[in-house]
Amino acid sequence: MAHPQLDVTITDADITAHQANVAATEAQFPFLLNLTVKEAKELPKMGPKRIAKTQKLLDIALQNPGIIAAGFSVPAFEKDFKAAIRMKGLVRNPVLKLLEKIDETGHALGNEAYEQALKVKIYLETANRTDPGLDDLVREVNELFEQGEDEIVVPPAPVAEPV
Repeated sequence: MAHPQLDVTITDADITAHQANVAATEAQFPFLLNLTVKEAKELPKMGPKRIAKTQKLLDIALQNPGIIAAGFSVPAFEKDFKAAIRMKGLVRNPVLKLLEKIDETGHALGNEAYEQALKVKIYLETANRTDPGLDDLVREVNELFEQGEDEIVVPPAPVAEPV
């Protein structure tokens, strides 16, 4: 699907404001974890089946307090479960949708910029036919295109400092 031509400017002020918003979200949820890959893999995932099982067992615990061991806190269990559901749905989903839009827009912008770069390459090669002083530039560009995509190292654009 074709996307409309984008005309985007992201200023240092935009980056600073975005970083402040992210920091505010992190401050709003100070309990957020940053697990290692190993730690994350060790934790079972809470998918739809586990949610249903957990909900059923929470209902049983709430309706039958006499079967629960004295040291087990049903209110803490209920609080954790409700927080997990809210975190997965109400907190996580909008962030994922935003991240998807950011990724797709970045992809489209990168594609647009690369298409423009290819046009400049054609302009350079065309101009080189009448201006041999461009030979070094043509050679340099052609060397870039002879490299594999993963081999090209382009320095990143400067980014605003975190807040």
